[in-house]
Amino acid sequence: MPNRLPVSMSLPPRKLRVRTRPVGPEGPSTSPGGPSALLRVHHGGRRWSHDRDDRRRRRGRRTHAYQQATTMTFAGIVACQIGTAFAARTDRAALRSIGLFSNRPLLAGIAFELVFAAALIYLPPLRAVFGTAALHPAQLAVLLPFPLLVWGADEWYRAHGRRVTARSR
Repeated sequence: MPNRLPVSMSLPPRKLRVRTRPVGPEGPSTSPGGPSALLRVHHGGRRWSHDRDDRRRRRGRRTHAYQQATTMTFAGIVACQIGTAFAARTDRAALRSIGLFSNRPLLAGIAFELVFAAALIYLPPLRAVFGTAALHPAQLAVLLPFPLLVWGADEWYRAHGRRVTARSR
């Protein structure tokens, strides 16, 4: 019996389509994963010019705005990881029932994560190696709700699961 390939395997590959606009209905901030809100970095009233910065990056230099945008994205990921760490402690129970400070190794890990991220962001030798830029207090304030949003979404999901389980009994 001859080995037959599916018809799709004999066809040439499809052309890739690249999205040129955000996915969400309200723009970049509502698209899934929405880190584009973090990438809006303003300096002196001027917005970051993609064309100019792309040309500079091709020559091997990163602009300060680009460094701040990538640093803000990194800090946003770190902030979300904190919310995930608290959310991942239980499958069903609420965080208030087990206590916020009951897991000392987790708190030590979060403290280490914050100190390490601050070192990457604020120590000049590490900034030069990793290509980060110092963040302003207003930019850090944007990050404050991130852990609460991640933890809150998971807490809501668990509360919904507890209600559904209670009703089915």
